[in-house]
Amino acid sequence: EYQILQVAKLSTLGEMASAIAHEINQPLAVIRMAAANARRLLSNGEEAALLAKLERIDEQVERAKRIIDQVRRYGRKPSLRSERFVLPRAIDLAISFVAEQYRMADIRLVLDIDLPDGLIVEGEQTLFEQVIVNLLLNARDAYESEDVANERRMVTIQAVTDGIKIHITLTDSAGGIRKDIMNNLFEPFTTTKPDDKGTGLGLSLSRNIVRKMNGEIGVENIEDGARFVIVLPVPATASIERSVA
Repeated sequence: EYQILQVAKLSTLGEMASAIAHEINQPLAVIRMAAANARRLLSNGEEAALLAKLERIDEQVERAKRIIDQVRRYGRKPSLRSERFVLPRAIDLAISFVAEQYRMADIRLVLDIDLPDGLIVEGEQTLFEQVIVNLLLNARDAYESEDVANERRMVTIQAVTDGIKIHITLTDSAGGIRKDIMNNLFEPFTTTKPDDKGTGLGLSLSRNIVRKMNGEIGVENIEDGARFVIVLPVPATASIERSVA
């Protein structure tokens, strides 16, 4: 099962290669321009302005590093060990990994993450991130197959907790899921995508990952789209990670 998941992850990376290259090219272009300006400022002896350009270069190098780190995290094999991790950070990493894909597809991401910054859950972090990435990419692909006006091309991610349960909701307006497959959506090889686009295993694997975290994942059609809901338990002890001076 995990070998299949790894193959699916690498296949997704292949699909996203052009967007990843485009995303890395943006900071590189800024660095090139800033370096050219820095040389000019150096020759003119404009120390303060030169320092600002060097700081901008440093910022863009860090931005490129973050992109590369995201790709490396996504592509690596999971440890298969249950461990504690900070949930809001895992959600943020998953979202940031597909943000450029959404921008290129002209789909707006609306975030409503109302969780404590240090909220801890138990599971395998990279696998959980894969669940969020799968849902986001499925929503993107749904818009590709539906004629939806640009102003309605959006996906909303909400996350709240009552201290006992955590509810993570992903909602789109891409027309919803066909009724004939709704009951089998989380079964292996259930897909509406072409053979060269999906394996039909993403949601099945996602359900298994969430269940191994003692959670559940479900879906329902809403007025103009679909809503996926992940429910996770908050660990009974040490559920909030606090920084210590």
